[in-house]
Amino acid sequence: IAAFEELPKSNQDAIGSLFCPEGLVQSLKNSQGYLEASPEQQKLLGTLKLNSVQLRSAPGAGVFVTLSRASHSCRPSSCFFFHEDMCGLKALRPIQKGEEVTVAYISDEHLLLPIPQRRALLQAWQFE
Repeated sequence: IAAFEELPKSNQDAIGSLFCPEGLVQSLKNSQGYLEASPEQQKLLGTLKLNSVQLRSAPGAGVFVTLSRASHSCRPSSCFFFHEDMCGLKALRPIQKGEEVTVAYISDEHLLLPIPQRRALLQAWQFE
């Protein structure tokens, strides 16, 4: 939270505008530091958990104002790519004008699982 508070206000506002349902915030009640956090900090923790992108080049995850807005699809149109200190999206197939750009929130291996098992994995992102 301290690192977030050091960001410029415009970056804080952009991250704060990312999707975070109240149900996710409530589900974090047993997380370390949650009970001591203010309601605003609790929402921030939920936003970071839901919108983080697993880094490939280093341990941990990051929240990216644009990349973190990509929606999930089990048949994604793009994937995250990492090169040195850059992260971006790469098209996996031609994307039509006006078509939503999507990524898979689960691994390629998990995309091969039957639908009920994929749905169970996607509950971490508040899918029903």
